Amino acid sequence: MFTPYVLIPVLAAIISASLLVYTRRYAALAVTRYFTVIAVIGLALSLLGVVDICLTDVGEKYLLLQLKFLFTPFLCVSVFCMLATHSGRLSWLSLPLIALLSVIPVISVLLALTAQWHDLFFFDPALRGTGPFTLSYQGGLLYDLYIYYSNALLLVSVILLIDSVRRGDRLYRIQGLIILLAFIPPFTVDILDSMSTHLSMNVDLSPLSIVLSGIIMFWGLFRYRILDVKPVAREEVIDNMSDALVVVGTDDRLIDYNSITAKLLVGREGKAIGSPLSEVLPFGKQLEDMISRGETKGDITTNGEMVTSYEASIVPVSVQGQDLARIIMLRDITDRKLMEEELRTANARLSILSSITRHDLGNKLTAIEGYTILARETKDRAQLEEYLARLRQVCASANQLIVFAREYEKLGIAAPGWFSIRDLFAHAVAQNSVRDLKIDSNVDGISVYADAMIEKVLYNLVDNSLRHGNGVTTLSLNRLMDGNRLIIEYTDDGVGVPQENKELIFKRGFGSNTGLGLFLTREILAITGIEIAETGVKGARFEIKVPQGRYRIDN
Repeated sequence: MFTPYVLIPVLAAIISASLLVYTRRYAALAVTRYFTVIAVIGLALSLLGVVDICLTDVGEKYLLLQLKFLFTPFLCVSVFCMLATHSGRLSWLSLPLIALLSVIPVISVLLALTAQWHDLFFFDPALRGTGPFTLSYQGGLLYDLYIYYSNALLLVSVILLIDSVRRGDRLYRIQGLIILLAFIPPFTVDILDSMSTHLSMNVDLSPLSIVLSGIIMFWGLFRYRILDVKPVAREEVIDNMSDALVVVGTDDRLIDYNSITAKLLVGREGKAIGSPLSEVLPFGKQLEDMISRGETKGDITTNGEMVTSYEASIVPVSVQGQDLARIIMLRDITDRKLMEEELRTANARLSILSSITRHDLGNKLTAIEGYTILARETKDRAQLEEYLARLRQVCASANQLIVFAREYEKLGIAAPGWFSIRDLFAHAVAQNSVRDLKIDSNVDGISVYADAMIEKVLYNLVDNSLRHGNGVTTLSLNRLMDGNRLIIEYTDDGVGVPQENKELIFKRGFGSNTGLGLFLTREILAITGIEIAETGVKGARFEIKVPQGRYRIDN
């Protein structure tokens, strides 16, 4: 049976659905999650209200009342969670607490769905009015408990909201008042319903209260930006900081900390508060020493599975000249420290190279000048050809020095980074055109922290095998562990390196080619503290030794 009253719940459904769509842009906010639940409950109750107005059978209305109780009991919990979050008490809303708050609503749902078999919740349904009809019923003992619980939880929610209004700035106070105003219509209907298990009106006022609340909320969302400009709680700022924050008393005992610090604590987190810094943080003793020396800023280092460096800033908290506590900010500067160290190493090596290159080029120019004079003075044709041939050799050697210097000067220019050994090896094999050689690799998931020129390391090793291996058929790359140090093992099945040359091959200028490839290989690795040595017995075997903290293994 159609009645104009059906337009009210229809409008309530449209408003609830519109709120759901509008607030999707703020889905990442904690307060929006609870607001969304409230809007979903409002939408469900509005749609059921549309059906309810059109029904005239007491049995059908009774069934619809039971269906409404799938949603209604959770409204008070959602309102409490939303207002607690909005008022800056997000830390209250742990999963156990929300579960505890939901116990009575869940029991109420079960009692409502089985109400036809007992008198504990509601009973004796009857139609009231002449159209549209409303359903009246008697409430049982547990129904009264549900009503009292809901009103108590809503009252606490209102108190939290009023407290946030009292403490907030002007915009936040206005936002709080709008939210409070939006909840007055449903609160009023709920209070009237708690005074009697059946209303004396012929029309259910719940859809109308949803309409009024929705209009007020839309006004607040558009005019005062309730969701995108809101009070930010301590947990949303401090606990989501990228830096660790520690608060200590004047006796250097831990008072408070954020979630980043919790990952650094030694032992059980629950016993940290009240303990000395030296007992709960791996670098706590260093912090205590900084405080005792009166330092406000400094660098500290912790040695564990990985070496980590922090920049510590200590700020005293004083009231009327009396120190009450200290706030310690810890910023992870491990990567910065590594880059500074590599930059110093690279600059030192470049300085040495510059000196050596100038000396070598000076010798080459002297030789060029000497052979030029000899060639100009000789009248023997054969002797002239010999001098010219030597001039070409010296010029070619000088050009190799220039090319090498151009490559070497790239060391340390780009910041070191993490490189996949598997990808580097595959690239080196592809660049050297190994054709029919067998390739074995067991380095999946391994990355090393190295200079950007590390791609030349494996390229030079493969090139060395192809040039000097004499009949190489297999190239292998494997990983080994030596305590906390990673060993990357490169091998071939060629003739190998004679024992007396195993260290000489890394010297600048040694070898039958340019004598620069393996020297450059060692220099590139040394920038980040990685060592290389030739230890082969049958065939070539190079061990690349990566220290702790300079490698990652992703299983």
